[in-house]
Amino acid sequence: MTSENISANSKGKRSTVSFMVLFVCVLFVVSVFMSLAYILSHVNHSHDHDGHGGACAVCSYIKLAEGMSKRFHAVSATVNDTVTDIFNIANIISLIPCFCLLTPVILKVRLNS
Repeated sequence: MTSENISANSKGKRSTVSFMVLFVCVLFVVSVFMSLAYILSHVNHSHDHDGHGGACAVCSYIKLAEGMSKRFHAVSATVNDTVTDIFNIANIISLIPCFCLLTPVILKVRLNS
């Protein structure tokens, strides 16, 4: 195998992995929106008692969908806070060279004593 074939194979694997990650993310978002649509479409439903333990099957599905929605909200809030913290740290780190490079020589300050 030549080095061109090896690099082409690794690029192909990388694009496949990134496609799969994107596909899983899209499926997750679609499932969240479908569960929210289910909740909104069955808000005023007639109760049947054919579910598990004589409970209403629609109510149990709504509770599951609400639980998933709450978990998704908690995860997205945590990710949002983490990303915000990372960008704040990156901004602070990017300012450090500015302060380090402000020396009297660079500023052309004459120090007469």
